[in-house]
Amino acid sequence: MTASWFVRGAGVKERADMRTLTRLLRDDEGQDLVEYVLLVSLIALAVAAAFPPVTNAITAVFTRVSTSLGGTP
Repeated sequence: MTASWFVRGAGVKERADMRTLTRLLRDDEGQDLVEYVLLVSLIALAVAAAFPPVTNAITAVFTRVSTSLGGTP
């Protein structure tokens, strides 16, 4: 009797987890933000690749910050 209750309880939890997963997959809230972040990241990579001086300037800034925080460059 206890074993059948345990199995039924596990099945209910699994179904609830699947409903939650399905709801999360269908939810598109915040999708626009992710798309904008990806777009800005790709533009930043293109600029860094096209203009080596910009890449060097960015590297210098991060090196200075790392050094001031006590890290190794």
